[in-house]
Amino acid sequence: MSETLVIVLRAASLLAFAALMLLVVRRRRRTPNMRAGQGHGDRVPVVANLTACAWFFLILLTLPGTPVGYAALLLALTGCILTVVGAAVVLRSRIELGPAWSLAPIAHEATGFVTTGPYRVVRHPIYLGLSMLALGQALAFASWPAFLVLLAGIIPTFVWRAAAEETVLTATFGKRYPLPKANQDDHSASSLIAAPAVGPPDGSHLERAGRVRIAVLVPPDDLPVLHNIQPVKTSVTRY
Repeated sequence: MSETLVIVLRAASLLAFAALMLLVVRRRRRTPNMRAGQGHGDRVPVVANLTACAWFFLILLTLPGTPVGYAALLLALTGCILTVVGAAVVLRSRIELGPAWSLAPIAHEATGFVTTGPYRVVRHPIYLGLSMLALGQALAFASWPAFLVLLAGIIPTFVWRAAAEETVLTATFGKRYPLPKANQDDHSASSLIAAPAVGPPDGSHLERAGRVRIAVLVPPDDLPVLHNIQPVKTSVTRY
């Protein structure tokens, strides 16, 4: 009985990935082909990442583990749950991106950048969700070789892809693109996962989020002091 459940849970983890890929591809929408304000990034990280993923699934299916009894059932159940959670994170993030999504690192003024939904919490939630999905499948199949490919190939290439995307977004949007809280000059895994420090200045994400965050700027100590400054009347528009 337990062996049958293990097979069912492993199949469910694979179906979760297949259904996710189908939904992601079907939700892809064409955006206007405008060259102005568009930036392209390096495609080498994408090729490296897809190659690592291909090796992962090849090893996953050809070199599964052979645990027996409740150990196999526990690994399969834990892996299946983790796979479903990862797929949900990817799908929710893909929906939030809308027309801004692309396989290769491309940024466009027409689509802008997203700081709502999962992107308010995680900087690259799609890569995080796909890593969770791969980890869940490695656990479900009890494949330690696949787990090693995940650590040595998939996760590093996801970080590489994220760094390439950061470069394109920063070059396209300049100071409007929020830098990570952790370290604005560091492209480490922690800074790429960190949430954005601020949102875009146009306020479009504030309308969707339903709240406004006020940033307080503290001047440096060596800033010259200006005297005899007359007060300026300002007006505030409420939305």
